[in-house]
Amino acid sequence: MSALKRGRGQEEEAEPEAKNAKADGKSELTVLAEKFKLHFCTEEASIGKDVNLNDVATVLQVSRRRLYDIVNVLEALQMVSRSGKLTYRWEGTAHLPKLLDMLYTDAMTGLDNGQCNPSVLEGHMPGSCWALTRRIVQQLLLDRGHVPLTLLVQRLDATLASANAGAGRTSLATVERRIYDIGSVLNTFGLVSKSLQGGR
Repeated sequence: MSALKRGRGQEEEAEPEAKNAKADGKSELTVLAEKFKLHFCTEEASIGKDVNLNDVATVLQVSRRRLYDIVNVLEALQMVSRSGKLTYRWEGTAHLPKLLDMLYTDAMTGLDNGQCNPSVLEGHMPGSCWALTRRIVQQLLLDRGHVPLTLLVQRLDATLASANAGAGRTSLATVERRIYDIGSVLNTFGLVSKSLQGGR
């Protein structure tokens, strides 16, 4: 994963994007994020446009729960905001330089040593997708270059271990999957780029 681009239970049946993902090598989440972006999050769309996740799920022919990883990542970067029950508002990307400066400054203060500044977490649990998104972005801003997935896993695993002291340890495989999924969404929205290094 490369540096941030600062300018910008029952089993379910297989869903349509699964076949597309296998065909072009993209993950299912990447394909879904691309469709989500195309239909609901274009800069041409008026800022402040509200979308209901039930409507999005119907249009994209997926279960609503599959949209939450995308929404949580976008909400962490204030690209969408919750405007009602199951309803989110597209906020765009004009604010990103200011937000990224804040995240970078926070990381540089030395507070990012296994504990996040409360102002960055904004009340979210350290291990949540929302919080992990911000911590990944901070790491990319600090490194200003390619950051191997394995290195991100090591850094964020230590954070999760500290945050979940006394609770069950999150497996490295789970941490890696979360980071990969978040990176896929960030990549889809043009905020990071991915490159293969040593097969990863």
